[in-house]
Amino acid sequence: MLRTIEELSLQAWPAFEEQIYDGWILRFAEGYTKRANSVNPLYGSVIDLTEKIAYCEKAYAKRGLPAVFKLTGESTPAGLDRALEVRGYDRLDETSVRVLPLKDRRIAEGAAEQYPHVCDAWLTAYIRCAGIDNANTVEKLARILRSIPEETFFAYVRGGTGIAACGLGVLDNGYLGCFDIAVDAAHRRKGYGGRIMEGLLAAGKQKGAKTAYLQVVAGNRPAERLYDSLGFQEIYRYWYRRKGPLLG
Repeated sequence: MLRTIEELSLQAWPAFEEQIYDGWILRFAEGYTKRANSVNPLYGSVIDLTEKIAYCEKAYAKRGLPAVFKLTGESTPAGLDRALEVRGYDRLDETSVRVLPLKDRRIAEGAAEQYPHVCDAWLTAYIRCAGIDNANTVEKLARILRSIPEETFFAYVRGGTGIAACGLGVLDNGYLGCFDIAVDAAHRRKGYGGRIMEGLLAAGKQKGAKTAYLQVVAGNRPAERLYDSLGFQEIYRYWYRRKGPLLG
């Protein structure tokens, strides 16, 4: 299932540019998020490892970006993580990938409202909830969200005088990916994150999703508690190796 989820994740968060290099997927999005600006070594390869790493470093340097690799326990070749460490790459952002079967799960209807596509109202609310204050970052985020090729659910929950929480669902081949759950700082610990998740799960199941998946940075206890309460189970972890300045 690891490769399936990784492929789905690539589809759900499209980069502006991608290259396939001997089984590795190189993604570029002008530096916005490591997900869209990293090497994904998903498939087998034959070129010498040192040569391949050097090629990737040059490809990212050409675009003014640091070289970042997204790794799992099944990344190929087997010695890649150690080779990057020796080369001076820092390890960061270990992330738990979790799944939830939806077949027999009772879903709470009406937990959250939704837009089928990204719109200004959702984007404005998400920017506020996520604490994004850079206009250049906002433009890149909007480009990514508008280019998602699969069916989407842009969920939101109202609280007080406006939208208090947001989240994104992407439906692809029976899988529902849940991303970017954000709650406004003034409305946290009020159950809004749970309502966003229930809304996404309900929408996905109604449209035929059999399994939901998500990613949570290890050690983010509020998020981990929420996903534990919903029944999500970890199936693997990934992490990044980075050489150069930190990306978002």
